[in-house]
Amino acid sequence: MCWVFWSSTWRARGVGVQSRFIVGCVAGLLAIQASLLTYSARVHSPTWDEVGHLAAGISHWEFGRFELYSVNPPLLRTIAAAPVVAWFEPKMDWNFYRSDPAIRSEVFLGRRMMELNGEDSLDFFFAARLAVIPVALLGGLVCFLWSSELFGTGCGLLAQTLWTFSPNVLAYGSVITPDLASAVALLVCCYIFWRWMRDSSWGNGLALGVSMAVAVLVKSVWLLLPLLLAGLWFLALLYRRFAHRGSALARAEVQRQAGQLVAAGMAAILLVNVFYGFRGTLKPLGQFQFHSRVLAGPPECEDCGPAPGNLFESSLLAGVPVPLPENLVQGIDIQERDFERGFTEPAWRSYLFGEWKFGGWWYYYLVGLAVKVPIVFWVFAAASTIAGFAGKLCPDVKLAALCLWGPSLIFLVVVSMHTGMSRYVRYALPVLPALLVWGSGVGVLLSRQSKWANGFVAAGCLWLVVGVLGTGPHWLSYFNEFAGGTRGGSRLLCDSNIDWGQDLTYLKEWLDENPEAATDLRLAYFGSFDPKDIGIEYELPAPLYPQSEGSDATAQYFSGPRPGWYAISVNYVLGHLMPVPDGQGRFLFQSQPVFEYFSQFEPVARLGGSIFVYHLRDHEVNEFRVARGMVPIVSASDDGAVGMTSGGQQQMAMLLTELKDGDDGRQESAMHESLR
Repeated sequence: MCWVFWSSTWRARGVGVQSRFIVGCVAGLLAIQASLLTYSARVHSPTWDEVGHLAAGISHWEFGRFELYSVNPPLLRTIAAAPVVAWFEPKMDWNFYRSDPAIRSEVFLGRRMMELNGEDSLDFFFAARLAVIPVALLGGLVCFLWSSELFGTGCGLLAQTLWTFSPNVLAYGSVITPDLASAVALLVCCYIFWRWMRDSSWGNGLALGVSMAVAVLVKSVWLLLPLLLAGLWFLALLYRRFAHRGSALARAEVQRQAGQLVAAGMAAILLVNVFYGFRGTLKPLGQFQFHSRVLAGPPECEDCGPAPGNLFESSLLAGVPVPLPENLVQGIDIQERDFERGFTEPAWRSYLFGEWKFGGWWYYYLVGLAVKVPIVFWVFAAASTIAGFAGKLCPDVKLAALCLWGPSLIFLVVVSMHTGMSRYVRYALPVLPALLVWGSGVGVLLSRQSKWANGFVAAGCLWLVVGVLGTGPHWLSYFNEFAGGTRGGSRLLCDSNIDWGQDLTYLKEWLDENPEAATDLRLAYFGSFDPKDIGIEYELPAPLYPQSEGSDATAQYFSGPRPGWYAISVNYVLGHLMPVPDGQGRFLFQSQPVFEYFSQFEPVARLGGSIFVYHLRDHEVNEFRVARGMVPIVSASDDGAVGMTSGGQQQMAMLLTELKDGDDGRQESAMHESLR
């Protein structure tokens, strides 16, 4: 799509801010992405995590405290909540507020917020989402700048094009969670670090410190950045000394850079504490109450379960003051506890290739990126790598690759080591900017303006744009062609990779167009609030528990499928065990996948990529029930038996006869009276 913009400027070097043409291209891409993100923000319902994030963000403005949702630092949700607090007057029930971050009271506050504000809450989320869209736009701009300085202006526009039409950027760029912001924060920090490596002025050093502070305030994992960047700096010194002896730095320059790095790290820690208001800063390590096994120590016995504790309270480190806000430290502990829950708790199991298991897979994020990232990104990155090995990339660019790829790959290794919970490919999004910027180097192959190379890149861009826009605005459920697209994705991954509760508004619209379904709807919605809060009336589908010996006919009869209309979130079809709203203001926890039986039926509609609509008829329901030895819900003489096999009709008649004989027909009569 943007081929006409950058083909004629391919040989140009630098950002080219003087060129109105280049500025127009950059502005046009920003406008396109802003429009796509705004539309996505408007049409999608709040995702599972967003409800708690917004409630927590409002609490930050209301009380100036950060206990809620402490597993993630507060910067992004504070920004997101600003327009909600300024323009609306959300009704909140602060009786649910608990200062203990382990309780996760933001979940209950968010549900109560949705209940009190009803459909008006959708406007809250739209305003909050608009506030975070500039973060995604910043990512595209930095991709353009970095690629332009590495490869040329044309490559910079290619990098921005890839970012603009990246389905993962479009999916997470308009939700108020820190996943994409974490990737952008790392990109900005690495870009500034690279510029500092080229010009180690105190101004660039200060910018580096600020960027590291922002990164930590978005995602606590970036506390690793000061040490990580210091390690990369040391490797760069070795590279210059041994690979390019003529470019080795003088000792005085090395000492000056080392001092700037230390100053930048200290400035970052200071700014983080300033944002938190120095709450709990310098608290001795031995005085914390931790909940993860890593920090609290193992429980006294395997069946005791986790208990608060402190592994350091009796050690020499007990009196060491921690130079970080207390809430940030506690949030890291709670996040680690959540990872550990994947080894023991059924609701936190991991899913890959159709398999549920306790603990995850070290290669989970590699597989996730392979199927959730467009194929053209991988093709361009491979071609750019070939160009580098072929000697088309100068030594400076090869050195820059260390700054670009080093932090991303180390992060990927760290997150892959946490196999307790392999569920969210969004955790690996910080790898995406490096892939796009490096992939844009494919433009170096066009240095000779050969027709095949021009066509290769143009075809790749066209493939990307058509494919991504064709799946929009359902980018959360995007899977590439290698995975079989959105429909094939559920065979590989689940949870927020495909179903995060984002399509409830599509169900609402569908029900308006299908009133016969709206009057008799059974819904199992994967979300953190009750759909009745935004005007959807429903009942919970009957669960289907594994049959056990001695289970009576009545229990069998009232479980499993019945004729009628159903809307089921794909996560429950796949066997997810997260709690489900029941339409009465409650959330029910299931110890077994009680809605997985819908995988045996064919949906009549797919809303977005995450909600399947079923219209179950009498005959297909009874075929299912009889095949499993369950009590059918109609007699063999009813019209509902039409379409069943003769063997199925005979088995159904035998089961009904057994039911009548067992209780003089009274159970059967009562059951049929209960039919809708």
